[in-house]
Amino acid sequence: MWIEDSLPLGAKAQGNEGDKSWKFVKKSEEHPVLSGETSSVRTATGLSQHFFEGANPPLTINEGDVLFAHVYLNPDRDSDKDKDFLNCESEIVDDQNKSDPKYEKMSDDFKKSVAFNTACDLILEGKNQPSGYTEPLLHLNRLKKKSLN
Repeated sequence: MWIEDSLPLGAKAQGNEGDKSWKFVKKSEEHPVLSGETSSVRTATGLSQHFFEGANPPLTINEGDVLFAHVYLNPDRDSDKDKDFLNCESEIVDDQNKSDPKYEKMSDDFKKSVAFNTACDLILEGKNQPSGYTEPLLHLNRLKKKSLN
């Protein structure tokens, strides 16, 4: 599933700006598009998020599936600020998953949370991987998680 030309059928746009949190623009020199005719654009200052709920049929990411997420990190920004941002985002994700009995909270202990540290590695260290290939980071963190069980 590639969310590019529009939100999935039945999806309700959510985020800091409500239903205006998602903005799609036509392909142009200012807005290149990987495929399709439009792409989602977003700029923000400080903590901000956009997501959607209610896609019908629902989007499910199963074990073995590959999820691609594009994250822009401002090269002029201090990586400690990025980590603070990720701390705040993990609290939001924890809240969104509180009804799932199998979900393990990340925000209880950021230093010990394998899920949180994996996300940080993928976002903050992924850019340093050969050709952006992050499987070695995922594999290392899977081994860490398995050793805890």
